[in-house]
Amino acid sequence: MFPRSIKKKLKIYFVYLKTDIQAQFEYRFDFFLYTIAALISPIIGLAVWLAASNSGAKLLLDQNQLITYFTLVLFVGMFNQTWHAWYIDEDINTGNFSKFLLKPFYLADEYFLREVTDKIFKLFFTSVLFIAAVLIFQIRFEGVYFDALTLILFIISLVLSFGISFYLESIVGITTFWFHNIDFLKDLESIANQVLTGRIIPLIFFPIAFQNVLYLTPFRYVVSFPIEIMMHKTIGSALLTGFVLQFFWFFALLFLYKYLYKKGVVKFQAYG
Repeated sequence: MFPRSIKKKLKIYFVYLKTDIQAQFEYRFDFFLYTIAALISPIIGLAVWLAASNSGAKLLLDQNQLITYFTLVLFVGMFNQTWHAWYIDEDINTGNFSKFLLKPFYLADEYFLREVTDKIFKLFFTSVLFIAAVLIFQIRFEGVYFDALTLILFIISLVLSFGISFYLESIVGITTFWFHNIDFLKDLESIANQVLTGRIIPLIFFPIAFQNVLYLTPFRYVVSFPIEIMMHKTIGSALLTGFVLQFFWFFALLFLYKYLYKKGVVKFQAYG
């Protein structure tokens, strides 16, 4: 059914997934802490904007919509959150990157599978909290649409959002080939990921001129755009334009990553 080369690669993937799942069970406490840390920013964002609303601030989302928005952020943000740039940086600086030159397993393969196993566990844990929050706070998801077309578009956008996040993080990581210390880049990307994607501040709260700039960057399409689809905040021609830009950023970052990776491997071999 599949060519032998594909079967061999799938077998490698399966073995790696199995090993990584076992590692997740081995470090249960670390996994729990990282999951809680990932949930903090949308909870803080919700608390801040609810406080602002209670103080009389005129926001473009009412309190029910704010609760709905940040509840969706919990799920979407957990699905596409990545942080493997830190590990790529360490692999390159310690020379551990050499394993990718010796084995039929590429850097993107390993970290993609790590992210998959990470998501399996985190999404299960987040789903439990998600359901608990819905029941405890009686969240009605006002303004959220669950028709078949909206759900299909949401899933497509969600998958693309993970791809954008993954390759953006990978690009930051492999800049270690040229800059041995990329802490400033990792911190900058982390801040942008929190502020410009909609995790803490809904993008419609920004001034219109700044929104127009943000809509041209990849950050909107990591968190905000999938939620806009579910809440029908982006419809018609604006929705089509959004998908065109999301596909553009996915493939642009993919090709940029592959280009930089090839250049970086040559530099790494020459340095070694």
